[in-house]
Amino acid sequence: MKQRDKLTLYVDGQARSSAQAPLLVLAGAKDFAVGGNPNYTGAPEFLAARFADLRFYALALSAEEVKQSYEAGCGKR
Repeated sequence: MKQRDKLTLYVDGQARSSAQAPLLVLAGAKDFAVGGNPNYTGAPEFLAARFADLRFYALALSAEEVKQSYEAGCGKR
């Protein structure tokens, strides 16, 4: 979730990490990678992970909306 200049990562409906992210512009972007870096010129980099539920929204969700979304979907497993 991006809020002003702060980006927060949620895992299983809980905030796990935050970082300063003063600028995040995806408008007009054509490529988007999850778990790898397509622009890296050295040896390939990949994230060794599996995603049970990965979501992208066109707007920022509140912490409560993130929790509700998790509980309504993947959180029921």
